[in-house]
Amino acid sequence: MDDFHWIHFSDLHFSSKESFITMRARDKLIRFLCGEKLPCDYIFITGDIANKNSYRGADDVIHKLIAAASVPVERVFWAVGNHDIERSTIRETFVHGFRDVKNAPELFEKLMQDAKARKLLTYNGMRKYLTQYTKILNREITVPQANTTHLLYRLPELNLIVLNTCLASCDDQDEGRLLIMESELVNVFTGIENGKPTIVIGHHGLRYFEKTQQREMGRLFNDYNVGCYLCGHAHELGCQRIEYSSREINQYTCGIGVTQANLPKAVFIHGSYYHSYGTMHVTPYSYHENGNWAVDYEIHERLGKSNVFQIFNSNNQQPRSRLIESTEDSLSEYFIYSQNHFHRLRSGRFAYFEIDQRLYAGVKPLPIMISEPDEQPETLYDILGNHNGNFIFIGEGGTGKTTSLLNIWEHWLEAGIELPLYVPLNEYNGKVSEYFIMGYLKKWYNINLNTVNGAVILLLDGFNEIFGDLTAVIREIKDLTSRYDTRVVLTSRHKFITLYGLEGFTGYNIQPLSSKVIRTFWEDSQRNNPDLRDIELPVDWETLLSTPMMLSLFANTCAVRKKSRVMIYSRLNHLKPKVS
Repeated sequence: MDDFHWIHFSDLHFSSKESFITMRARDKLIRFLCGEKLPCDYIFITGDIANKNSYRGADDVIHKLIAAASVPVERVFWAVGNHDIERSTIRETFVHGFRDVKNAPELFEKLMQDAKARKLLTYNGMRKYLTQYTKILNREITVPQANTTHLLYRLPELNLIVLNTCLASCDDQDEGRLLIMESELVNVFTGIENGKPTIVIGHHGLRYFEKTQQREMGRLFNDYNVGCYLCGHAHELGCQRIEYSSREINQYTCGIGVTQANLPKAVFIHGSYYHSYGTMHVTPYSYHENGNWAVDYEIHERLGKSNVFQIFNSNNQQPRSRLIESTEDSLSEYFIYSQNHFHRLRSGRFAYFEIDQRLYAGVKPLPIMISEPDEQPETLYDILGNHNGNFIFIGEGGTGKTTSLLNIWEHWLEAGIELPLYVPLNEYNGKVSEYFIMGYLKKWYNINLNTVNGAVILLLDGFNEIFGDLTAVIREIKDLTSRYDTRVVLTSRHKFITLYGLEGFTGYNIQPLSSKVIRTFWEDSQRNNPDLRDIELPVDWETLLSTPMMLSLFANTCAVRKKSRVMIYSRLNHLKPKVS
C-alpha cells in the first residue's frame, strides 16, 4: 500500500454573473496549480459546483483544474451539493411534508423503502446533477447507482464513500434538519475492504443533520473505521472532531471556492496520507489580498503546520523501512501510541506552538546551542544525531525548550530513528508515586521499559517546573539511564540541575536568536499582516526580541494595538458633531 495525496475543492459556485475578482482568482488558481505541481492522486469536490443550479462555464474550468493538478479524470470524485440540484416546487413540497414533522427520521426511512418515493428523491430529484456529472467527469452514474444514493469506490489506496447529503435539502433552513439514515447507507459501509483507510466525502457537515442522525452517523463512522469526513457547504475552513465516536475522527470542511467582498477567504485543501503510520496531514491554501494563492497555516487553529491526524490503524501495518533498520520490530505498536499522544497534545495544550515554524521555516534547524563558551554552536538535530549519551537543554523562559522537544518528537516519529516518548515533568506536582515517569509511560504509551527491546529516547520536559522534593524524580532518572536501553533529554530553565549528580549528561545552553532570524521573521510578518507594515522594530531590538516568545508577543501585540487604535479612531470620528 502506498502513500497518496489529494486536493479538496468545495462550493466553487459557478455563475453566469461572476465578478472580476472571482474570475481572476480562478484563473490564478489554475496557474498556481500548474506551477506548484502539488503531489496529487485524487481530486475530491464536495458539492456546489453550480450556483443556484446554474452550471455555466463549469465544465471548462473544472477540466482546466483537473489538467493543472495532473490527475486523470477517472480519479476525480464529486459529491452532490444543494446548489447542484434543481429545486422544483413538487420536490420542495414533498420534502417539507416529511422533514417538518416530529417523527421525521422514521418517516424518511419508511419513504426510502417505497420505490416511487425513493426515485423522486434520488434519480428524479438529482437529474440535473446526474446530467452534469456525465458532462464534466465523462462517466455516468447509472439509474441503479442513483437509486442506491451513496457510492462506494474500492480504490487501490483507499475506500472512498461518496454520500448524498441532499436528500432532504430544499431551502435555507436545512441546518439541524437533514436526514440520511436508511438501510442502503449501511449496505454501502459493509462493502468496505479491510486493510486500507476509508475516507468519506459529502456536501453537508454533520451539524446540518437532525440530532439523532448526527449521533448515528458518528457511530457508523466509528464502527466501520472511517478515517475522516471531507465536506463543504459552510463556506469556511473547519476541522472538528466528530461526536459520538470513541475514536478521534475529524471532519474537514473546505471553505468557499470563490472570492467576493462579502464572503470569507477562498480556500482549497491539499491532503496527504502516509501509509507507514496511518496518518494524514492537511495543508490549507487561500487566496490573499495581494492576488496570489499561498499556504495559509494561520487560517485555522487546528490546521497549523504540524497538524497530523491518525486516520487508519491496522495490526498488519508495517513501519517505515528506516524504522525497521533502526529499531526492533517489537517497537512498532508503541510508535502508534506515541504518534497518537503527539496528536493529542499538539491539538490540545500545544495547539498554538507555531512560532518555530516561521522562525525556522523549511529545514527546522531549531535553536542553536553550545555546550561550552569556546565550543562551536550546533543545531538540535546535529547534537542528537552526532553524539551519544544524555543531554540537558538549558534556557530561560521563552527560548524554545518545549518547542524543541516537540520537534524532536515529531521528527523522530517520521524518521523512525528511536522511539520518542515525551513526558511533561510539571505533571509530577502533587504526585506521591515513587515512579512517576514509568507510570506516565504506562498510562499514555502502554509501555513497560522492562519488557521492551529497542532504542528509546525519553523527552523529559520542564525539570524546573517540579515543586517540592525532587529526590524521587532524580532517583528515577538515574535509574532509567543506568538500567534501560534509553537515551534521556532533559529541559530546564536553570543550570542548578547540573548540581544533582546526573552522570552521563551533557549540558547545552540555548542561544539567543540571531539578528538575521529576527529581521527575517519581522519582514515576513509585515508582508503577511498589513497592520505591521508601518511599525519599526524598537530600539535595542536585538536584545529585547532575542527569544521566540518575546518576538511573537511583540508582533502580536503590535497587530492588536494597531487594530484597536483604528477601531477607536473610527468610533470617535463617527461621534464627532457634523458641521453643516
